[in-house]
Amino acid sequence: TDADVFVSLHGKKGSTPVTSLPSQPENFERGITDSFRLLLPDVGEVQSMTIGHNNHGQGPDWCMEMAEVSIESEDTKGSTFYFPCNKWFGTGPEAGGQLERTLLASKEDPRKHMAEYKVEFHTSTERGSGTDANVSFQLFGDKGQSDWQRVVASKEAFERGTMDKFVFKGIKYLGKLSKMLIRHDNTGAQPEWHLFKAVVSCSKDGSTTTFMCNKWIESKDPKHHPTVELAAGGAVPEITSYHMDIHTSTLKGAGTDGSVSIKLTGSEGTLGPYQLDTPNAFGRGSKDSFVLGRVPDVGILQSINVQHDGSGIR
Repeated sequence: TDADVFVSLHGKKGSTPVTSLPSQPENFERGITDSFRLLLPDVGEVQSMTIGHNNHGQGPDWCMEMAEVSIESEDTKGSTFYFPCNKWFGTGPEAGGQLERTLLASKEDPRKHMAEYKVEFHTSTERGSGTDANVSFQLFGDKGQSDWQRVVASKEAFERGTMDKFVFKGIKYLGKLSKMLIRHDNTGAQPEWHLFKAVVSCSKDGSTTTFMCNKWIESKDPKHHPTVELAAGGAVPEITSYHMDIHTSTLKGAGTDGSVSIKLTGSEGTLGPYQLDTPNAFGRGSKDSFVLGRVPDVGILQSINVQHDGSGIR
């Protein structure tokens, strides 16, 4: 975060004043640990901590994994208290508009119960399948569920046909994963997203879980954050390529300037619609060839649906 962070400790003897943490431009950056030495009134055994920021700066939103406080007073000298968090502070939906939080103290290091999760998002190869929106997810397992995790990604992420991998630390170990929720905030020039699958790996038990999607995550309401619920262990379809020749009739006026799309239906599912956009295609009497590469196999082909959008001069 670029904002100014403040903290107050609460214990059996009272509370410390709200104190700003000394900050340099390199403090509170992604993936780092910042240490501070503060001279504060003795509050006795620490019970909780209030921590937050003032929402200033170009990038004020902040996700804190945990805080660790070591006390050097006479009564509690050598004591260490832990404050697990792994939550966002900010005005966005993941933070719930909270700029500060009060965290309960623990004498047990929460890192013993945390795991590192690597998450891969595989965007489909369908035309327009990439998204410019901000993505987040939530995991569910037989030992609990995570908070919503915001995916901090570059502008080049989630493009058509790509795989993007992210690492998330500080999430409590969830055991055997059963479900995953994925959503985006419906922002950007092209928020619609066709996600093929997500793959989650856990460092604690070495497991890898696949969550098949193969559908659009979209909403026509700009204020709505579209969400999909995916079950663990979905069957991964075979990947194949379809080569198509489309013959336009020789009848007068048979050609079209419209945007043509095709949908394939087979014994194993439906694919598309895919737009078939090639300059000067679909002229009278022409044969136009197209390849749908690296797409799910729909099995034995049963039908196709071809349509155009009615645009153009003819």
